[in-house]
Amino acid sequence: CNKASFNVNIVPLDATGKSAIVSGIFHTETLGVDEAKHYAEDAGKDPATVTGPVTQFAIDVDGVKLM
Repeated sequence: CNKASFNVNIVPLDATGKSAIVSGIFHTETLGVDEAKHYAEDAGKDPATVTGPVTQFAIDVDGVKLM
């Protein structure tokens, strides 16, 4: 996996369905209502379904190895 100069891991598009080992820090993030509604709209969902803050899981990745 290549690493871009601004610390983003680039995973090939043909990696879909492959196993991977990911290294990094796993954490939760709480999105405010406005941000969560924005993400819902971007995903094609009804933003009106967001009624409060949303907690999501995230990984600050520092490495990816495709198997």
